[in-house]
Amino acid sequence: MNRNALIHAAIEVFGREHQTLKAIEEMAELTQAIIKCESKPSMDRLSDLHDEISDVQITLDQLKIIYGYDPVEELSKRDKLEELIMREVQK
Repeated sequence: MNRNALIHAAIEVFGREHQTLKAIEEMAELTQAIIKCESKPSMDRLSDLHDEISDVQITLDQLKIIYGYDPVEELSKRDKLEELIMREVQK
C-alpha cells in the first residue's frame, strides 16, 4: 500500500475522531521525548525521539486530510520564516 493510500485507509478504518485524538496523543509523546532528549541525551532517547517524530508525521498527514490543507498557507509561513532568518543574519 502506498503512503497516500495508507493515510486514507487509517482515517477510513479508525475514523476521523479517533485519528485526531491519536494525533494529539502522538504530539504529546513527541513533546515528552524532546524534553527527555534535551535534559539527558542518550542514544536510546534519540532513538525514541526519532520514533515519535515518525508517529507525528504520519498522524499529521492524516490531519491534513481530515481538516483540509492548503499548501499555500505553508508557503506563506516559510516566507515569513525566511524573512526572520534574513533579519537575524543581518544583525
